[in-house]
Amino acid sequence: MVAEDFTKGSQNIVNSEPDINMISEETDHFNMAEIRYTAQEITGELCATKCGKYQTSLDECSGYADRPYSCDVRRVSDDADFHAKRGWKHLLYEDFKNLVSL
Repeated sequence: MVAEDFTKGSQNIVNSEPDINMISEETDHFNMAEIRYTAQEITGELCATKCGKYQTSLDECSGYADRPYSCDVRRVSDDADFHAKRGWKHLLYEDFKNLVSL
């Protein structure tokens, strides 16, 4: 789900496992709340890795100060929130992929 390209060996493993579901970008298996929640979880993990803890308020995060963003995690996280609030699912999928790539 999160990789754009798989090696041939990886494809064979995925195809041989009955519990792994293949999901293409064109499918619509996830709702906005699921995508947003998962993006928030990934953001928390990235913040903990990068800054040593998950920020509990906007004031604690130094990744944004009157533009531009100094932190890619904060930028993509803010984009994901913005897109989710407006119901722009396609863009939220892109934000999710960007978080995973970080």
